[in-house]
Amino acid sequence: MAINWQRMKTLREGVRLSQGGLSRSSGVSQGYISQLEAKMHTPTVDIALRLANALDVPLDVLLIKVGYRGFEVPDADEIIKLRRRLAWYEEQATRFTEGPPA
Repeated sequence: MAINWQRMKTLREGVRLSQGGLSRSSGVSQGYISQLEAKMHTPTVDIALRLANALDVPLDVLLIKVGYRGFEVPDADEIIKLRRRLAWYEEQATRFTEGPPA
């Protein structure tokens, strides 16, 4: 499985997770995450999926950017921007449904 570990690291840092934090949320050891980011290992599908779930992204986001049926996977910076935009819209929707303060 070809994983883009620079993208994983960028996503991890973008959500302000240390390797230790990613380790705690994924159940993958911090040492192994460090070795993965240093390209010393190739993970199993299970480990890659656990890391993707902990980062709250689909597994294909961590795959090498090759495109899929005409769809190109966005890079990590774009994913972070989209998450921030989504959070802003969710906040606005919450304010709208709650109405003005009493």
